[in-house]
Amino acid sequence: MQLATYFQPTRFTHLLKKDLLFDHRRSWLVAGATYEVMFITILIWAWDGDDDTVTFFNEFFPFLLFIGGILYTSFAFKELDEQNTGMLYLSLPASNFEKFLSKLLITTVGFVLFLLVSWWLFSVISKGIVEAFFQIEVLPFTPFEGDNWLFIKTYFVAQSLFLLGAVTFRKYTAVKTIVSGFIVSMILIGIILAIVWLVFNDFFDGFRPIDP
Repeated sequence: MQLATYFQPTRFTHLLKKDLLFDHRRSWLVAGATYEVMFITILIWAWDGDDDTVTFFNEFFPFLLFIGGILYTSFAFKELDEQNTGMLYLSLPASNFEKFLSKLLITTVGFVLFLLVSWWLFSVISKGIVEAFFQIEVLPFTPFEGDNWLFIKTYFVAQSLFLLGAVTFRKYTAVKTIVSGFIVSMILIGIILAIVWLVFNDFFDGFRPIDP
């Protein structure tokens, strides 16, 4: 009974379907526009004979992953930006844990899977067109080889910070998260340096380290 208060599979499934199917019209439009720009870009590069055309798909993947994922995550709780939509979202028959878990899964596993599948399909179609019209051999998209797999794992870590920012801040979430992260980092660095100075005081002349 206590567990059902926080998580109930049927209730969570309905919430997940709602978040996936009904709240992403703007996201689909942005994704379509992005792929249209990417297609025009690779055609221009191929027509111009740019050497980077060969590695186009693997070169642009980390850009789409991080920039797209961070912006997408920043708007995860956009319903809370307005009072009317915020009250409606908070009144949904689901626990706060289920609402957070739904957004977490969508912005991590959901986004990465969508990007991998859609970018792979885009690469197959674009590769065929470019090679047919411009006689340029383009390397295929390899998501689990080289640095791409490392980029995916890094995204899961970096994305969690922006999801926390999406919960904490309202409007301009990405900017506020970056600024807050920078300030916190500077404070932590200052604290660490102060501890080092206090513990290893004999190695300092005032605040300057003694030359080894």
